[in-house]
Amino acid sequence: MTRRWLGLLVAAALVAALVVVATSVARTQRQHVVVVRGKGFKLLAWDGTSPKGSLCIQAKAGKPNSSVCGQKLGPQGVMFTSFSNKKQTYTIVGGAVKKSIKKVQASFSDGTKTIVKTKKGAAYRGKRKGKVRFFALKHKGPGQLRLVFAKP
Repeated sequence: MTRRWLGLLVAAALVAALVVVATSVARTQRQHVVVVRGKGFKLLAWDGTSPKGSLCIQAKAGKPNSSVCGQKLGPQGVMFTSFSNKKQTYTIVGGAVKKSIKKVQASFSDGTKTIVKTKKGAAYRGKRKGKVRFFALKHKGPGQLRLVFAKP
């Protein structure tokens, strides 16, 4: 009789383990989804292939783009990427922040400072859903990005 109960207990533990693994895999967002859209640019997000679960973002403006993946947000809770077009007439900045950050500020070499609100990114349904927010902006002019930080 005890052997039978032991077998049932092992089977139940295996089923429970499979449910936990299946739930984790089901929340993985492999498809690139648009989380922020602006005039002539967008920010996409998805879960990377790292076993520890990285978050990936890609800023795009037509064909030019820049992307980054990271297992953790930076020390201030910000991860970002940026690029300028070939003629240096604009810079696109996009990123992810921890959910408590509602605004970010980007500073550029021409002295311009831009504050932008973060968004929930409803299309993103991956492992960090509800734990991160997203932002993107287009800075017109030749100024290169110098700094991005959370704005209190």
